[in-house]
Amino acid sequence: MQQISVCCMIHYGRSRDSGYTIHMEEQVALVTGAGQRIGAAIAKKLAEAGAQIVINDVCEESAAKEVMEQCASFGKKPHFIHCDISDEN
Repeated sequence: MQQISVCCMIHYGRSRDSGYTIHMEEQVALVTGAGQRIGAAIAKKLAEAGAQIVINDVCEESAAKEVMEQCASFGKKPHFIHCDISDEN
């Protein structure tokens, strides 16, 4: 089994009106479980912060279409990987 290490640095900056903001320009964010619920919300927030999003989910790409469209609205086309990360095979 091949192991992949993922490291993500999130740069925070202080905003005058809403507390902290995240700056992810020129970063790639692989978000597992991003086809729905919490994972989708994280993917959208990182896309808004400027990250290139890679959506990973066990659902089919068509089920993640809405999340992909919302992420794309921030300027970068997201990618989708269909797989179950809990399955070692």
